Amino acid sequence: MKKYLGLIKLPLLIIIVWRLWLFIVAFFAIHAISRFGNSFPYVNTVLEPTGFPSWVWGFGNFDGVHYLRLAQNGYADAYYQAFFPFFPLVVRFFNVFSRNVLLDTRVFVDPSFFYTGMILANLFIFFSLLVLRKMVEKKDYIWSVFLLLSFPTAYYFGAVYTESLFLLELLLFILFIKKKKYLVAGVVTSIASGTRLIGVLLALVLLVEVIKDIFGKKISLWTADFYKAALSLLVAPSGLLAYMFYLKRQFGNYFAFVSVQSGFGAERSSIPMISLPQVFYRYLKMFLTVKNQYQLFSISVELVFAILGLVLIIWAYKKIAINWWLFSLLVYLLPTLTGTFSSMPRYLIFSYVVLIPIIVKLPTTFRRFAVVVMSVLQMLFLALFTRGYWVA
Repeated sequence: MKKYLGLIKLPLLIIIVWRLWLFIVAFFAIHAISRFGNSFPYVNTVLEPTGFPSWVWGFGNFDGVHYLRLAQNGYADAYYQAFFPFFPLVVRFFNVFSRNVLLDTRVFVDPSFFYTGMILANLFIFFSLLVLRKMVEKKDYIWSVFLLLSFPTAYYFGAVYTESLFLLELLLFILFIKKKKYLVAGVVTSIASGTRLIGVLLALVLLVEVIKDIFGKKISLWTADFYKAALSLLVAPSGLLAYMFYLKRQFGNYFAFVSVQSGFGAERSSIPMISLPQVFYRYLKMFLTVKNQYQLFSISVELVFAILGLVLIIWAYKKIAINWWLFSLLVYLLPTLTGTFSSMPRYLIFSYVVLIPIIVKLPTTFRRFAVVVMSVLQMLFLALFTRGYWVA
């Protein structure tokens, strides 16, 4: 028992302090930004009925309200196919807080879904830190956590979003890959591919690992290990495939999660796919022509993160295994195919996560500087996010 208590004590302390820090920043944001941005729908029907102050329910802003509506109503709203189903299904499954309030569910969302979503999101990030502790050397653990939780948009790990769940899935996948438990890794990939589209990219990582072990004679052909590895590759994309078959059956389109992008906002395009140079050109053009100050700020943030993210990924080439470098690159590229860097500061988290093992080896002075700068940016972005202003 003492062994397990010792294992969870540090991650639990970190999460409690970090969670309190997020709430403190959100609380003071009310005074720093007195006017609520209200640049997304359903505030009065999903978040305000929770009974919490805005510095609490603000962690359900933007996409959070859509995940909560999905948890209650399923895919009843137009364009909701853009959101993958596993996270809202988990929220629905574990929702034990229903107050049996008589609400018109076509309009209102039972507050219990918010309570459940917040608890689960924070449990997922806690479990992620537990898994991380089993993966890295003791001397690197604290720095790995600092680098992770100080990322400018890491507050999404504590919001009603898929970020904390996908982080847990990603870290579990890495752990099982290291232990050569490919079948379990395939199952984790299946769940991840039903959580976010980028989850299916883990199947590529898995494929490369299996091929390396076959050619390296670690897996012999036509043995039990070979069949387990082959089965893992078949299982890996099943979450995405199951969602695609559901979309075909319900909406007549296997790729509805792509085709609805243009209607859901953020000026995304579904077809044709747009190349990265075209997106950079588009942003430079907007940067020179947009007059609205906050829109200019958003464009600037997205462009800066897109440039720095690409530089970081290029720098990491040959510093990590090629399959993980490809994962990091494809996580970056996939959303840009819709013609925008919108949400790039958030999407970059998982490109960044797989690079932490090499960043943590950099000089201490650089790491301190990075953590301080990222923490300041996180405070700014969190304040804007919880006050209803688009960040990522």
